[in-house]
Amino acid sequence: MVVIVPSTKFKKSVRHLDAISRERLEKAIHRILSQPDIGKPLRYTRGERSLRLSPFRIVYSFRKDTQTLYLLKFEHRDSVYASK
Repeated sequence: MVVIVPSTKFKKSVRHLDAISRERLEKAIHRILSQPDIGKPLRYTRGERSLRLSPFRIVYSFRKDTQTLYLLKFEHRDSVYASK
């Protein structure tokens, strides 16, 4: 069983989504769960990946040994890579 751990930054950015965007996000999370390597690996961070959900990005990390999905960020593509 996979454990999903959203960060506080992720929770805060998802809180104000409309119903359609929230549904698209849930489908993307299910895709990540079924295929954890689906996202593009980020260049300067270890183990983090980015999945495109136009115009947003989901930044996540998946640990195979503990079967844990860490949802790190959900932001617009212009600002998601700028800061940690």
